[in-house]
Amino acid sequence: MQMKGIAIVLIVASVIIFAGCEVNDGMMTDKTTREIYSRPSDFSKSLSLDMTPEMKEILLSLDIKITAGTLRLVAINPDGDASWNAILTNRDRRKERLEFEPVEGTWTLFYDGNNVVGDIEMKWIGKF
Repeated sequence: MQMKGIAIVLIVASVIIFAGCEVNDGMMTDKTTREIYSRPSDFSKSLSLDMTPEMKEILLSLDIKITAGTLRLVAINPDGDASWNAILTNRDRRKERLEFEPVEGTWTLFYDGNNVVGDIEMKWIGKF
């Protein structure tokens, strides 16, 4: 009987904690890609998010570990201008969150790989 009471308390506490986190974070939408290259790979891809008038922030979250090759990234704002770019090479690691001036329209991250081996996770985040 005592175990059942402890389980109920833990469940209620978990719900309160997760509800609090959601309120603090607010509402958001995201577009994510996760790619693992175990053999040298060449590619040219993009990841886009449409920023609506209701969104207050636009963020780009990166978690990239390159063990071989070259990865080029460029974030293009809705006006067609490069807002950020980077080149990662052998044994580079980049884990960061970038915030951009909110401009309504489509934000696109273009990324090109040449002989890339590694783990790539990138996410556009729009916060309301």
